[in-house]
Amino acid sequence: MGFPTHDDCHFYVVTDGYPTGAAWRFSSALRIGCLLAELPACFVNTQLGSITQAASDEAANADYRYKVVFQNLSRPQVYVTAWRRLPWGDQWIPRCESMPLNAFVKRFLPEPD
Repeated sequence: MGFPTHDDCHFYVVTDGYPTGAAWRFSSALRIGCLLAELPACFVNTQLGSITQAASDEAANADYRYKVVFQNLSRPQVYVTAWRRLPWGDQWIPRCESMPLNAFVKRFLPEPD
């Protein structure tokens, strides 16, 4: 949401929806030299299995959901919020509060020792 180079949209990625997989996918998009404002386009370019959808509820079998928001402050920033749905339920449970993208990647995809 809020990206100047891309309309608000929903992406569905068939596998690795867990936070570690999401962190890896976001960092892959950033590694190609992507500007934060261009993150949606870079994400699509690096995640060939992603599917653009009209609404988030189209992915009925998803276990995780992420909200990615661009804020053009004095220094542009992207924030990520995550929710998880348990296999036996239909409610989305907060997995992590809104946090800067770099903090999300560091939390769920830590550097190897």
